Amino acid sequence: MRKDEWHSYYRCIANYGLHYLNMCDTAAEGDIERYLPIAKRSLELFLAYNLNSKYAAEMVDTIYKLQHKLSPEAAVSALSGNSVCCR
Repeated sequence: MRKDEWHSYYRCIANYGLHYLNMCDTAAEGDIERYLPIAKRSLELFLAYNLNSKYAAEMVDTIYKLQHKLSPEAAVSALSGNSVCCR
């Protein structure tokens, strides 16, 4: 393997790791403001891995519902149910 391939590999691993930590932090804090940007980034990662990913389909469905289908009050209500209580 060439040196730039190793750099690209470890950069990708770091990107996935930081994204995962950001998702965990958002879920633990119940921060609904950061959910949509994280969902959009998750969609990019899922599509980069596999175009037929069921997780990508779920992200598309969630983003569509939150941005276009639900009323603002219903979207906030749906997002507030995404938090996790970590004790």
